[in-house]
Amino acid sequence: MDVISLGTPVSEMIFEHCRDTDLASVLVEKFGLTRLLERAFRKLSTGETRKVMLIRALANKPDLLILDEPFDGLDVDTLAMLQAHLASIIDTVPMVLVLNRFDEMPDFITHVAYLDKERGDEDRTDKERSDKREEIKARRNGAFSVHGRPPGRCRLQ
Repeated sequence: MDVISLGTPVSEMIFEHCRDTDLASVLVEKFGLTRLLERAFRKLSTGETRKVMLIRALANKPDLLILDEPFDGLDVDTLAMLQAHLASIIDTVPMVLVLNRFDEMPDFITHVAYLDKERGDEDRTDKERSDKREEIKARRNGAFSVHGRPPGRCRLQ
């Protein structure tokens, strides 16, 4: 008889190398994944997959948390829950969020580096750079400084 592997169960993906199983259990419940713990990871939807990967990252108690587009593919309730959780750990876990949309920027963000992959800063006029900084400050109530530098020379301040 042929055996076809369906993949690693979600529970193993989350808990096998987990540093904080209590936190992982809480997040599994909050993300609504309890019913999927025995399902094969390969059988999950894109949104469910993202939730599992976020739980793994958060429950491993990183010294630095880097999340690339963490809010993509999440429903409204999960998005709000994730933002609340990230806000609750911002004072103890340094984090970098890579976001492509200003409207996804959580309120707890204090610093922004704006990168324009279409044009480097040296191609912008002083007015364009100033206008972009003002646009970002207006969206975030002036809470942080912006350095519109191309990749490799961008720094957070």
